[in-house]
Amino acid sequence: MLEAIDAECEKRADRPSRPEMIRRILADWLEQKSQSQR
Repeated sequence: MLEAIDAECEKRADRPSRPEMIRRILADWLEQKSQSQR
């Protein structure tokens, strides 16, 4: 899991830190969840 997050950080142009990347992934996931409930 953390390896995947680190790899995702490497791919991003702005190179977010691991906690920042986790926050973004969670935000995206929550957004998708709330949209699918409508």
